[in-house]
Amino acid sequence: TVVLKTTLLCAYMAQFGLFIPADAESIVPIFSHFFIECGDGQNIESGLSTFSAHLKALNTIVEKSNEKSLLGIDEIASGTDPVFAIPIGRAVLETLLKNGALGIATTHFGKLKQWAHQNEEITNAGMEYDTQKLEPMFRLKMQVPGNSYAPELMKKSKFHFATQKRALALINTKDFKEERLIADLESKEQEWNKLLADSHKKQGELNNLLEQYNDLKAELNSQKEKIIIQAEKEAKRIVSQINKSLETTIKNIKETKA
Repeated sequence: TVVLKTTLLCAYMAQFGLFIPADAESIVPIFSHFFIECGDGQNIESGLSTFSAHLKALNTIVEKSNEKSLLGIDEIASGTDPVFAIPIGRAVLETLLKNGALGIATTHFGKLKQWAHQNEEITNAGMEYDTQKLEPMFRLKMQVPGNSYAPELMKKSKFHFATQKRALALINTKDFKEERLIADLESKEQEWNKLLADSHKKQGELNNLLEQYNDLKAELNSQKEKIIIQAEKEAKRIVSQINKSLETTIKNIKETKA
């Protein structure tokens, strides 16, 4: 929900020429319409239930959106029986795709996530969650559907244990396995990312050591060359002295006819 609101707000601000928190290379299209359906629109005076108000807003979006529209729909088709909500949500999203609209829709319905995963025009995404600490990480992960982590949150909130246990027993086995699979994959990925980060750190340390070794080697080679040059100069000086001494000795021998 926060990502949805932030995205629409940034796009709206950009159209007013305001600075937004984004990479310098980011591209923000210009839109003709902004639509957002977020929150509870029930109205007793108008006889609208939560779901009726939601349908009314969705209808407006479906009828008026086009390829120049940016939309945000929070918890699409929620507020009614999932048996009907999931097909309604999918039908709405299919119509919006035909209209060419761009936007974000959030949902907790696993079957909508599965359908989105199989649709090339839609990209799944989810917020990362630390499965060890049972804490949100506030990072959006693309290409992977989000997980509700309802059992984990019950555990974290220290919910009545017997009720917790009964709730898990009542959860649809297939749906629960799919949610657990996503959670396990995310947990494994976090472990791999940590190992990868440690590997990068060690690689950095190794590169530093290698750089120090190369600097030391270069310095030693430089010192070696200086020592060789100095030794050659000293050798030439000694040979020159010896030659002079020999010349003097030979000259003396000749003069004294020894």
